[in-house]
Amino acid sequence: FCADPHPQVRLLACKVIIEEGHATGRALADAYASRGTAYFITGDAPHAIEDFDHALMLDPDRVLVLGYRGSAHLDQGDYDRAIADFGRAVQLEPDYVDAFYGRASALRAKGENDGAIADYGRVIALDPTYVEAFVYRGMSYRAKGEVERATADFEQALKLDPNDATARDELNRLR
Repeated sequence: FCADPHPQVRLLACKVIIEEGHATGRALADAYASRGTAYFITGDAPHAIEDFDHALMLDPDRVLVLGYRGSAHLDQGDYDRAIADFGRAVQLEPDYVDAFYGRASALRAKGENDGAIADYGRVIALDPTYVEAFVYRGMSYRAKGEVERATADFEQALKLDPNDATARDELNRLR
């Protein structure tokens, strides 16, 4: 039940496992990670981060937990911690697309457009159909005044998804 797809069931089941005190090591890390994910899904980033911290203390190389904790930090506006978590995740798993995307988003939020562009480029290299990476890389290019590159990214996003309103709006803004 600690891995139940329903967050409320997962929260309760994992709480029992954690508070029971019988689980140790990897099993306890699993319970913290699963409960942290449930907290994250329900929008409770502070509790999610707390549980992810516990899971990573027990098992520091959990790539997905680093990714989730990075996302929770990003949601909280703690961009430096998000960047650190996503960075550690891609060190451990160099093809972790969502970690590159998350780090790019945190870098962009900090105004570090060159780093964001590099990471969005890595996302695109790993998954050339990742529409949002084209859209947000385009926004980063636009922020740097590189209109031609921004235009190319917005156009590519629209080729992949002709209904992407953000890409369409951004492209119209450039014209």
